Amino acid sequence: MRLWPVEGGAPRSLAGHELNIWEVRFSPNGREVASASFDASVRIWDVETGAERRRLSGHDQAVVGLDYSPDGRLIATGSDDSTVRIWRAADGALLRTLPNGTHAHKVAFSADGRWLANGGRARGPVGGLWHSITGAGGDAAPVHIWRVADGALVAALPHREDVAHVAFSPDGQWLVTGGDMPATQLWRLRPAGQR
Repeated sequence: MRLWPVEGGAPRSLAGHELNIWEVRFSPNGREVASASFDASVRIWDVETGAERRRLSGHDQAVVGLDYSPDGRLIATGSDDSTVRIWRAADGALLRTLPNGTHAHKVAFSADGRWLANGGRARGPVGGLWHSITGAGGDAAPVHIWRVADGALVAALPHREDVAHVAFSPDGQWLVTGGDMPATQLWRLRPAGQR
């Protein structure tokens, strides 16, 4: 991974991952950058020095989704091992493992930090093959919304195809999802004025 100064100068190489790096995120305070890799780890780097500060280990397969909570206290990860995990950013302690059912791709915290959304595979391997051959198989629910405080699944949203991207609106009233479909989907999460 390389860290580039925006105003010019030589990039800094951050070496350590053994396989492809799939996702990177700066911490909200800008002092750290996290990287998620196919080597099943997440590494946290010091932006100023380039030193590795912590390593988050526990996923069994590639880590492809990564996000910091808005206050910088939590890190969420999504993995091909069909789990979403929530970690304490300060020391890398695993706080929750959320069973996703299929590969968990993109993860995103809401702006108030209360909710975590993830997109993933719409079907398992056999269902995916059947769907690609016949077009049958109906809608799956590869988008999940979790309550961060206790890890409860509060919504599972349908998509016919895999979902690779999720994002909350700044006011938390909308979620946008996209992936292997020719159009994105926009979801209204709560009525206007309701918190």
